[in-house]
Amino acid sequence: MEKASVQLLGFGKTGLLEPGKSETVTVEMDLKYLASYDQNNAKTYILDAGDYYFAIGNGAHAALNNILAAKGKTTADGMDDDGNPDLAKTWTCSSLDKTSFATGSTATNYALITLRGADYDDPLWEELLDQVTLEEMASLITDACEHTNPVMSVSYQGSLDKDGPIGYDAIFTTDTALPYHIDGSASDYVKNYSFTTQCTEPTLAASFNLELAKERGNMNGEDSLWSGYTELWAPGINLHRTPYSGRNYEYYFEDAMLSNLMSVQVAAATQAKGAVAGVKHFAGNDQETNRNGVATFYNEQALRELQLRAFEGAFRPDEGGVTGTMTSFSRIGLKQAAYCDELLTNVLRGEWGFAGYTITDFAFSNLMYPYASLTAGTDAFDNMISDFSAINANSLAGDAKLLSAARQATHRILYTYVNSNAMNGVAANTKVVKVTPPWKMAIQGVEIASGVLTVICAGLYVVSVVNRKKEAV
Repeated sequence: MEKASVQLLGFGKTGLLEPGKSETVTVEMDLKYLASYDQNNAKTYILDAGDYYFAIGNGAHAALNNILAAKGKTTADGMDDDGNPDLAKTWTCSSLDKTSFATGSTATNYALITLRGADYDDPLWEELLDQVTLEEMASLITDACEHTNPVMSVSYQGSLDKDGPIGYDAIFTTDTALPYHIDGSASDYVKNYSFTTQCTEPTLAASFNLELAKERGNMNGEDSLWSGYTELWAPGINLHRTPYSGRNYEYYFEDAMLSNLMSVQVAAATQAKGAVAGVKHFAGNDQETNRNGVATFYNEQALRELQLRAFEGAFRPDEGGVTGTMTSFSRIGLKQAAYCDELLTNVLRGEWGFAGYTITDFAFSNLMYPYASLTAGTDAFDNMISDFSAINANSLAGDAKLLSAARQATHRILYTYVNSNAMNGVAANTKVVKVTPPWKMAIQGVEIASGVLTVICAGLYVVSVVNRKKEAV
C-alpha cells in the first residue's frame, strides 16, 4: 500500500521560556491515525506489520532528517542536513492488524436508518456502501424472492414482500419484532385472514373513478402495515392486447392513458403509507402462454405511446412516485427485458427520473443472464430455485464492472427500503443480530438425524444383500 514517508501525528508547545529555563512537553498521539485504508483487499483501516519511527523536530522536515539519521543516513546520502538520531525512536508492530482500527478513524459505523430521508446522491451513501461486504451484496441481489435479505453491516433487518395486483397475498403477522402486528392470542380467523379480497383491476378501471383508485391505494398501504409485508408487486399496468392474454385481470384496460391515470392514484396512495408499490411487468408482457422469452416487436412510436405511456405516470417522481418495479419475462424485440439497458437505464432512469430498484419476474438464470442483467440496470433477482452463483463475493472482487453494478444495485435497494415502513421503529442505535430460532434448530436436528439414519439403513441394507449372496453361494 502507498504510504507517506512521514506524517504529523501530534504537536506541543512550551510556554514562554526565560533564558536558561526548560519545560518538558508530552505529545500524545492515537495509533488509529497511523492506520492506512486498504481499499483493495481488507476494505477497512489496517496497521501493517513492521518498524515505525517516531521522531520530534522543528517541523516535519527536521523530524524526517532525524528518522533518516536513526537509519544511519547522513548528508553524504543526499540529506541537506544531518539529523539527530537521539530524537527518533522505533516501535514495532509484530503482525498485520486488520481489526483494531477496522471501524475507521472515527470509530463510527453508519446504520442504514441514518440515511432515511437523505437524497439518493447524498455523499454519505458512499461511506455506508463501503461498510457492506461483498457477500452481503451478492446475497441481497441474487436471493430476493418475496423478501430482501438482512444486511447486518448497516443494521438492515430485511423485508417481506408479496404479490399482487388484486391485493396482498398475505396474512396478519404476530411477530412482535415488527412495528405493526396483532396479538398472538387473536382468533384463528384473524390470524389466517387473507388480504386478497380486492376487486380486479379491470373492474376498478371500468368505474372511471380516480377517487376509488386512490382508496384502493390506501387499502394497499393499510394492508402493508398490518400484514408486515412492505412491498406489493402492484399495480399491474400492462395493456390488454387480446382478450386471451391470460392475465387480463391484473391489468386495467387496453387504453394507455386510462391505465396511466388509474395506476398513478393507486401507486401514490400505496406509497403514502410507507409501502413500496412495485409496478409490473415492465414492459411488453403481452401473453402468458410461452411467455418465457417471447419476443414482442414494436416500432418506437408504438412502444412509447402505448406500453411505456401506460407505465410512465406511475414512475415519475412528481406523479405516482413508485420506488419498485418488476420486469417482464418477454423480450423487447430480441433483448430480454431484464438486460434491456435502453429500457431500464435510458428510459426508466434517464428520462423518467426513477430512483428505486428493479427486480426480475420469477428468475431463471438461462433467461435473465446474471451478468448481462445486473450491468444493464436490473438490481435484484426474484430467485428461489435458479442458479445465480455467478454473482458472488469472488466474482465481484475480480470484476470492476460487475462490482460497480452490484454496488449501484445495493444502493438502490437500500435507498428504497430505508424510506419505507420496513424501517419503522428502527433507531440509529438499533442493532440487527442474526439468530437461529429454536424451531429452526429443531428442524435442522431432525434433518441431520434423518440423514444419519438413512445412511445407517443404507449400510445395513448393503450388508444384508452381501450376506444373502454369500449364503446363496
